[in-house]
Amino acid sequence: YGTVSEDVKVALSKPCVKHCDITVILSIRNRGEQFRATLVALAAVVVPEARSVECFLVDNGSIDETAEICREFVWHGVEVHVLSVAQPGLARAQNAALRLCHGSAILFLDDDVRPPRDWLSEMSAPILSGEADAVGGGVRIPRSIQAPWTIPDHEEWLASTEHWESRREPMLVGASMAIARRVFAALGGFDETLVFAIDSMYSQLLVHEGFRLVLRHDVVSEHHVELHRFTRRGLAKQALLRAEWQAFELHHWLGRRPSYPHLRWLLAQWRLVRHRAGLAWRLNDYNLSQGEMHLMQEVALWRVYIRTRKQPRRYRR
Repeated sequence: YGTVSEDVKVALSKPCVKHCDITVILSIRNRGEQFRATLVALAAVVVPEARSVECFLVDNGSIDETAEICREFVWHGVEVHVLSVAQPGLARAQNAALRLCHGSAILFLDDDVRPPRDWLSEMSAPILSGEADAVGGGVRIPRSIQAPWTIPDHEEWLASTEHWESRREPMLVGASMAIARRVFAALGGFDETLVFAIDSMYSQLLVHEGFRLVLRHDVVSEHHVELHRFTRRGLAKQALLRAEWQAFELHHWLGRRPSYPHLRWLLAQWRLVRHRAGLAWRLNDYNLSQGEMHLMQEVALWRVYIRTRKQPRRYRR
C-alpha cells in the first residue's frame, strides 16, 4: 500500500520477545508547560490491574524545555521510554515508537489532550477482548477556553467529536485513539508524507482491509487547544490543511479525476468574494460563519488539487 511505513510492518509482525498489554505513544514538539499539564493528567490515569503498560514520549525536534520535561516524567506502574526524533513530522515520530513498542493495544494521545482516569482501560478493552481492531475516543474542547462566537463546526475542525452525528461514518481522531498491534503488523505504519489527517488516512486503510473500527466517544478527553487557533487566521490555516487532505484523498486514495478543476477553482473564489461582500462589516473572528469556512476550504481544495493531480498515485489497490 503506497507510502505506509513498511519497516513498522516488519517490526510488529515479528514475535514479541517482551510482551506488553498496552503501549501509550505521545509525540511532542515545543509545547512546554502545556505538555507538562498533559503529563500530570496522564499520570493520574488508572493502570488496569493485571495489565502491563509501557509509555513512549517522542520529542519531535523541540527547542524548548520538552526534553527535560520528558526525562522528569514518572508514571507509577508504567515503564516510560523517551525517544528523540529530530526531523519534524507526527507520523515520523509515531512510527519511531511503533518500531520499538511491545503492546497488543497501542494508544495514541496528542500533547495538548488530557485523558480521563479510565482512559487506559476503556480504550484498550475492545482491542484486548478481540471485539475491535481500532477504537476512536471522544474529544471535546473545554468551554472555559472556547471563544464566545464558537459554533460546532469550529470545534470539529479542531478535533472535537462532541457534535458528531450518530450516523456519521466511523473515523479515528488522532487526539485520542487506539489501534491493535495486529493492524500495524498487517498494514504497516503511518504515511510519513502526510502532514495532516494521518489518522483519517489510516482509518480509511484499515476499514478498507476489513478491520473493525468502533467509536468510544463516551471516553472523553479534553483538548486544550491554543487560543489563536480559534481566530479567523487560525481557522483559515485549518481550512488549507483540510483542503490538502481532501485533494490527497481524491487523487491518491480514491483515484478520481474531477473535471474542470480550474473552472471549479474560479467559481469557488467568486462565491467566496460574493459571500464576504455581503457581510455588514469588515472581516473579523466573530463573523466567520460555517458557510464561509467551507468556501475557504473549497477554494483551497481546487488550488491544491490542480497541483496534486500531476503526482504519481501513492496508493494502488
